[in-house]
Amino acid sequence: MAICYDSSRKLYYISYRLTLPTGEIKSRKIRNTERTRKRVVQQIELDEIEKDKEKILKGYHKKKDTFENLVDIYFRQCELTKKDSTNYGNKLVFKNYIFPCLDKSLSLEAIFEPSNMLSLVGKIKDLCKTKNVTTKRLNISITLLRELYDQAFQLDLISANSYNKGKLLLKHDKVVKVKTEKLMFWTPEQFDQFIATFDKEDQKWKMFFEVAYWGAFRIGEILALKWEDFNYEKKTLNVNKTIDKNGKISTTKNKASIDDVEIPDKIADELLEYRKSYNNPFDSDYMFFIRHTSRTSTKRIMDKHIKMANLPHIKFHSLRHSMASRMINAGVLPLYVSKHLRHASTQQTLDTYSHLFPKVGQGIMNQI
Repeated sequence: MAICYDSSRKLYYISYRLTLPTGEIKSRKIRNTERTRKRVVQQIELDEIEKDKEKILKGYHKKKDTFENLVDIYFRQCELTKKDSTNYGNKLVFKNYIFPCLDKSLSLEAIFEPSNMLSLVGKIKDLCKTKNVTTKRLNISITLLRELYDQAFQLDLISANSYNKGKLLLKHDKVVKVKTEKLMFWTPEQFDQFIATFDKEDQKWKMFFEVAYWGAFRIGEILALKWEDFNYEKKTLNVNKTIDKNGKISTTKNKASIDDVEIPDKIADELLEYRKSYNNPFDSDYMFFIRHTSRTSTKRIMDKHIKMANLPHIKFHSLRHSMASRMINAGVLPLYVSKHLRHASTQQTLDTYSHLFPKVGQGIMNQI
């Protein structure tokens, strides 16, 4: 970009190059009959360029964009604000529930007309019933359509009238709560039986599962732990990141998940001894594995030792449930259970483990 002088008109103007979505480069000149001083033009240069870009790109999108292109633009923006796992799931929703119901003969503007959008939502509902999926999946589809409405309106692809009417039609279905299956977890004795199957050659994995159990870690959180997250004096491990299925470091499940996790003194001592036998690792090294270890490997090792211990099969996440049940049965208050699990709220803890709490309250009326 540059500020140029037109000697014939004795005026300054702004010149810059705009790259269109097709890759084509277009030269632009922004003129104004009142711009006779260079300093004045310099002060408004960036604002004028942004206004000009917006005007050109809006016109371009009106002529060139399709529904598929709009979805691509939407996900390019989501890459900056949402986790990869969330975007991956949302892309599957578009692929399996929205695109199959779309009338591809309609123009982009026509798709967002209230009557056509209402028809699209009806088809998505019918498809969800046919596939026997949950109401939650349907509501995710509707949420994505609402966000696309916002995207289309910001790009000036639909009128304000269509935007306001269309969004009113996109309402979530009421979620009917159903009784969930009973959570699978081990008793303390069963966990000890599992740990006893690890011999001296498996100390790395033994330490891994002990920390996972006592810290009630999610699998991505414990795989992301580094030695700098370990505070021996406080006997805590700091959770501040996670590793997704593709081995990429990302943010935790939510803000509440970022916290210090207390571990027993015995486990902290074992962890310190384990580090000493680890050839003096750097603080920036991963705690258990020099390189990223896949979740498949973790599952394989866990399944192998479950069979060796002759225990009922559980998933890795059930170690977290096992610690929660152990705390509840020990009479720990829900507030502290919630804090250790790093739930977003105590209500989440009560909703998840409500079937375990009645035992704690038995006989309370006689005490009162």
